[in-house]
Amino acid sequence: MGRPRGFDGFEKLSEVEKQKVRAAFEKAWQRPEVIEARDKALRANEEMRNMLHGALKEIDPEVVGILEKIKPQFPMDQRGMPEMPKPDSPNFAHMAAIRLGAELQSISRPERRDETRGFHERLLQLPRVQEALTKLDALPPGERIEAFKRFREIYREAAGQEFMKFRERGGEPKDGFRRPPPEQDKPAPPAGEPKR
Repeated sequence: MGRPRGFDGFEKLSEVEKQKVRAAFEKAWQRPEVIEARDKALRANEEMRNMLHGALKEIDPEVVGILEKIKPQFPMDQRGMPEMPKPDSPNFAHMAAIRLGAELQSISRPERRDETRGFHERLLQLPRVQEALTKLDALPPGERIEAFKRFREIYREAAGQEFMKFRERGGEPKDGFRRPPPEQDKPAPPAGEPKR
């Protein structure tokens, strides 16, 4: 991990300070006591999930079967997004691409989920997006968090540019990607209805 999770002010640091923080984190994650604490936390989390599963099975086995039908393909974070693995995971870059696809889905129209999935797949084929993903995969773990943020920026820029190409051709993109209209572009409410 290149920086502490949730440390939003990281971008405000100077490049020298960022490098210092990254270097310290890279060393800290390799300390035996940190590795032991991390593994202990992961085991405790897994034990809690197993206990909850066992309790649900005792209370109502049918509920366990129902929940299996909607079980996500990947572990999810608190926002319902695919959870990123640790930076030293061999699947880090693969999950980064999946995560960005999920973020794109979260702003797509519900009826256009399939088209949005296709839009995401096309974005991943763009040379600069592919290059950023390949670079992310090749980097050492200590540099992957920052590289993931850059990959996200490149992906979003590409999505915005593709969106603008659709608009220039006239109309809504057929891939389900949408942006909320600016305030001045929102239609006025019918007469007698309050403004929202």
